[in-house]
Amino acid sequence: MIHISKKIKRCPKCGSTDIVSEAGMMTGYKYHCRKCDYVGALILEEYLEKETDK
Repeated sequence: MIHISKKIKRCPKCGSTDIVSEAGMMTGYKYHCRKCDYVGALILEEYLEKETDK
């Protein structure tokens, strides 16, 4: 069995996964939600885990 883990970013305001980063590097990350237009540094991350036989 193979264990697969994937990290998903979610908007803290609406819960959408349609998130893009707008700035980064030296200033820190800033994210933009395309669904509700949230812009900010706070973002929710969750891991989706799956096991497969291959």
